[in-house]
Amino acid sequence: MTPSSDRTYLVAAVVAGVSLLVLILLARDLGGAMPVLPRFTAVPAPAGAGPTNPRLKEMFAPDTLTQLAPATNLPTPFTTTFFQPPPPPPAKKTRKVKLTYHGFFETAAGEKRAFVNVGGATTLLSLGAPVVSDLMISNIQRLELTLRRAVTQEVVIPFRGSTEVEVPIE
Repeated sequence: MTPSSDRTYLVAAVVAGVSLLVLILLARDLGGAMPVLPRFTAVPAPAGAGPTNPRLKEMFAPDTLTQLAPATNLPTPFTTTFFQPPPPPPAKKTRKVKLTYHGFFETAAGEKRAFVNVGGATTLLSLGAPVVSDLMISNIQRLELTLRRAVTQEVVIPFRGSTEVEVPIE
């Protein structure tokens, strides 16, 4: 025999012993007689026993009840605002614009101008020109275009590469 089958026989023997003990205890208490309990004796209620508060008759008098006005504008107690949808999120104050740098050319006077695709429309911009909102061109090079936002943020767009920029909605 394996140790696991020995354990199952042992568990079965314990269960059978406990059930036999419970059966013996139940059979011993089956005497067929009612337990001895004290008898109930009826006591009559005292005469005139009613509400103990003397103002109770005033409270439920017909004159008092007709003076009560129903609350007409209150919500019923069976309505709830728990299942209402949450309020909508606040409106966005920024939008994303896709910028693509397509290269540049240099004029006879030495001024560089860049081809920049702003949101699907290609524009020709010079150094210092605003591209989108307050984002201006600060440097034009052969392989990258550098944009600057009021000294705080700098965006570099690679040649023939795209960059998404968040700008405030105007």
